[in-house]
Amino acid sequence: MWKPCQFPGRSRAETILAGLLPLLLSACGHEPEKPLPAAPPGPKEVVLRIGDQEITQEQLNRHLPFLRKLDSQAAPAFLRRILLKDHILSKRVALLLAEPAQVADARRRGAALAKAVAEQGGDLQALMRLGKTFDGHESKDFITPRPTLPIDMAEAAWDCPVGRSTKAIETTYGVALIGVIEERERPAPLTGTERRLYTVFFPWSQDATFRLKVLRRCDRLLGEFRYVHPAYRDEFATFLPVSR
Repeated sequence: MWKPCQFPGRSRAETILAGLLPLLLSACGHEPEKPLPAAPPGPKEVVLRIGDQEITQEQLNRHLPFLRKLDSQAAPAFLRRILLKDHILSKRVALLLAEPAQVADARRRGAALAKAVAEQGGDLQALMRLGKTFDGHESKDFITPRPTLPIDMAEAAWDCPVGRSTKAIETTYGVALIGVIEERERPAPLTGTERRLYTVFFPWSQDATFRLKVLRRCDRLLGEFRYVHPAYRDEFATFLPVSR
């Protein structure tokens, strides 16, 4: 009785045929099966792990509709990359680097001011009256939502009616309250609106180099990539230094 191993070169021939099989099938009109697209992740499902940070589907896409309103031509993948670096990671890193006591104080003061403004009607004038105590700032120039403001502050400020005040916004570098003074259309050929704002801000840190430290840590953190959900594998492959 013969055995396959008795025929020298058999395994090599089989290997060659296996390599030619897709070409033969294609020539006959048969396309090789493509892998099925990954199932969309659930809202609470982790889609990215970078360093010790886990980011869920909901967190990654929370501000995406707002950014798409500002730039309907931009691809969602491009906007998600902006959200990852400029908002999600920077906000988390800032909270990690800040002194817990200062973070707690900023939250307490922001909540107290928001409560006082609400009790006086929640309008711009109430914020401006009470904000004087906290060095509130009135912008003299009209500004656009991006890139002037952090994403969560921009969304809150542009969702707020003119003459009203936002609630306390826990943003990248502290807690903010924003009042909308006035709005106008941007001059042609530009589109969208510009606003003048009144802002009270309670920072996480008084360190003049704090923002630079946050940015540097974010850059390092992007080199500690651990996992990306299959649904986003192509989207983040070129953005993150390591992909697996």
